[in-house]
Amino acid sequence: MTNFLFISLNDHVSWGGSEVLWSKTALQLSENNNVSVLVKKWNVEPAPITHLREKGVSVFCKDNFQLSSYQRIKNKIFRTHHKRKHHLEQVVIENMDLVVISMGHHLDSKLFYYTDYLKRFKKPFAIVFQLVTAYVDLNDHLRERFKKTYKEAERLYFLSKDNIGISEAQMATYFENKVLINNPFDMKTEYLSMEIKTKDRFYLGCVAALNSFHKGQDILLKVLSSKKWKERPLFLNLYGNGGNKKQIQELIDLYGLENQVFVRGYVGEKKEIWKQNHGLILPSRMEGQSLAMLQAMSFGRMIISTKVGDARRLVLDNETGFLIEALTESLLDEALERAWGRREEWMEFGRKSRTHLFNCIKNSPIDYFADKLLNLV
Repeated sequence: MTNFLFISLNDHVSWGGSEVLWSKTALQLSENNNVSVLVKKWNVEPAPITHLREKGVSVFCKDNFQLSSYQRIKNKIFRTHHKRKHHLEQVVIENMDLVVISMGHHLDSKLFYYTDYLKRFKKPFAIVFQLVTAYVDLNDHLRERFKKTYKEAERLYFLSKDNIGISEAQMATYFENKVLINNPFDMKTEYLSMEIKTKDRFYLGCVAALNSFHKGQDILLKVLSSKKWKERPLFLNLYGNGGNKKQIQELIDLYGLENQVFVRGYVGEKKEIWKQNHGLILPSRMEGQSLAMLQAMSFGRMIISTKVGDARRLVLDNETGFLIEALTESLLDEALERAWGRREEWMEFGRKSRTHLFNCIKNSPIDYFADKLLNLV
């Protein structure tokens, strides 16, 4: 049996879209291999992690290996220094055949904490990048350190050519160890009809964390605040939670959009979202390969998206959806105008969008990624 260790660098939310690929792959590999995972400990354990435990995966938690309260008090009283043990010391790292590190974004410096330790034991590692962004100020010293670590990895798994291009430009090199993979979605999903039958009201759903810098809801609301959009029967449903929820609600109130834009919160059953919306609008500044986009396309919905991440491949402009060249008010407005001019075709666009998705992704992303990992050992 092969021994795999999956490490998630996500320490800021208990669960997110970036966790789906590695966790489902770990679950599949556990059927015929020994699989361990290292994740942050949360007050309420995410259900997918509990499921991994139930299926026999060894779950190690980072916060379990910090100093105890007793040791911290003892250090303070006696002014002693007790070095914190490394998170990986609780794992029998010598037994691991491959370590897979999942990064929410490609410049998370926590990466070095783990790779430096793995290199001491000469353990091979692979890196999964859920997001690569150009919106960073990266000095040469840090850039060189990331470049060196990336090149030391057995493989670098990217979710879009766009992300590869950004990363290689930042690092001023071509990565010979790069591989393109896909995020998972339910490939058995069937086309979903709209529950709303009205022909004179049009609904767009924005399924994204309420994080304005990342997902661009603030720019979208500013565009919709103009007189022409207020006079049109276009309605926006915002799904998700996040750190800018209050700002987004206040912008809705500020712009007088309370009758056209609605904050729906998190909805677990995606069918309920796409019964109510003709299409997905995703005005992100950065993406890898959006799970929301994959889900919407699988149900047969057209896409309006900025030209970031895998949207360049997944959205055929003016055929299956509409691409926004960049996240500015004028360019977002231009794409929305094109979409509005063909609003009677949105459902037909959605059917073509679904067909295009399955032309782009023909095989199970989990099977493909699992096979790639097995071939490394």
